[in-house]
Amino acid sequence: MKKRILLVEDDPGTIEVMKAELKFLGYEVTVAENGLKAVEMAASELPDLIVMDIRLPKMDGLQATSLIRA
Repeated sequence: MKKRILLVEDDPGTIEVMKAELKFLGYEVTVAENGLKAVEMAASELPDLIVMDIRLPKMDGLQATSLIRA
């Protein structure tokens, strides 16, 4: 069973590189492009790991992380 990673990133170039590398390593990767979406997806998809950018639109990574942990 593949481990699921939620990649939270808003830069298209970074998303492309990180997603390709993580898939190459055998992970299933979903992407949230802002903090609000990350909170929603973390609750609905229950990923094994979240890779979070700090500077994000709509809600920064620190706020999103705090809400996900709560």
